[in-house]
Amino acid sequence: MGRPTVLLLIFVAVGVLLACGRAPGETDRRLSLDGRTIAMSGGAGGAAKACFSCHGLDGLGDGVSVPRLAGLDAGYLQKQMEDYASGIRPDKVMGPVAKPLDDRSRRAVAAYYASFPVRAAPASGAAPPRLWTLGDPARGLAPCADCHGAQ
Repeated sequence: MGRPTVLLLIFVAVGVLLACGRAPGETDRRLSLDGRTIAMSGGAGGAAKACFSCHGLDGLGDGVSVPRLAGLDAGYLQKQMEDYASGIRPDKVMGPVAKPLDDRSRRAVAAYYASFPVRAAPASGAAPPRLWTLGDPARGLAPCADCHGAQ
């Protein structure tokens, strides 16, 4: 391999690395102004990852498979988002939602949902998921209801 080929490979490798760590653009900055904007827009993750699309405009979720965020402690919510983003708490839905958000955005959206009044989620009539009632012994997970209650 000649010197020009090696230089070209180095140039391509540097370009690939720079593209992977791109700085946020103006659109990302505008969609991450505050927690409400992030919840409604998805922030740097885009509209397909907007929090309200699952958790609702009032942060109440559906009472079954989508948890209530309204009124939960901001630190707790932020920690969950950080764990989803880092992969410590793997989740096929929340991982891709949290990962594109920077630390400031995760703090802002956590504070936004924490600011909502605490209210019970509306009854959905659907049976709770197995994880809620039985846990997942294969993964060593206790039933959610053990800590959060049957309702």
